[in-house]
Amino acid sequence: MRGNFLQVPISKYNKEIFEDFTIVSPREREKYFGERDHVRIYGKDYKKRLESVGCKVDLFDIKMALSIQDIKKVWIK
Repeated sequence: MRGNFLQVPISKYNKEIFEDFTIVSPREREKYFGERDHVRIYGKDYKKRLESVGCKVDLFDIKMALSIQDIKKVWIK
């Protein structure tokens, strides 16, 4: 597998990106975006948005590319 990998906060429930730059409180940002320093959560339109600016996008499920042992090493601490 060759290429670049992008990791972004994304919701499988949102049809479109949700962003709001008026939310400035770290506590409120954590509430709405999952992290104190985030200002958006991407939605199902993420692939389309990347392609609209000329990116070639291939989606894959990381669970299909890694063993359960590798997943545990990365995400379970």
